[in-house]
Amino acid sequence: MHSRCVSGQVARVPARPDGRGARRAVLLGAALLAGGGAAQSSGSTCRVASAEGTALGPYPIVSPLLGSVGVKTTGNCNGARVTLSSVDGSLSASGVFTGFMRRGAARLRYTVSGADRLSVQGNLSGVTFGVTVPAGQWNVVSGAYSDTLTLTFTF
Repeated sequence: MHSRCVSGQVARVPARPDGRGARRAVLLGAALLAGGGAAQSSGSTCRVASAEGTALGPYPIVSPLLGSVGVKTTGNCNGARVTLSSVDGSLSASGVFTGFMRRGAARLRYTVSGADRLSVQGNLSGVTFGVTVPAGQWNVVSGAYSDTLTLTFTF
């Protein structure tokens, strides 16, 4: 069994290659850094190719803020299990991942439903999942929030 990680930080930058050939992409106001290396699995390789997603806008407080994250893979990745992790993030018994974006001491909660069932479907597709910033977080300080979200592909 091998693992390949993808992690990133919240940023507001357009998708563009960096000096090492990795890609940074706006994801929910978060940029995931996709590594260019590969790991061996049954004689074939599984490679994280790119990260994509939707940029979050202003948090409306009275309604949830929705976005999506997609990480493309190439090679023999079909069926790879994907797990999420972040500082202070946790996976509930019902399969919901909860993480917190921060601005100083202030926190803004986000969730990923079905996080316990994330996997790569097809060798060239990767994984895509929705992210929700729940409504009703009334004590939020105005400004940009960030978190580092790590995706681990196990195959």
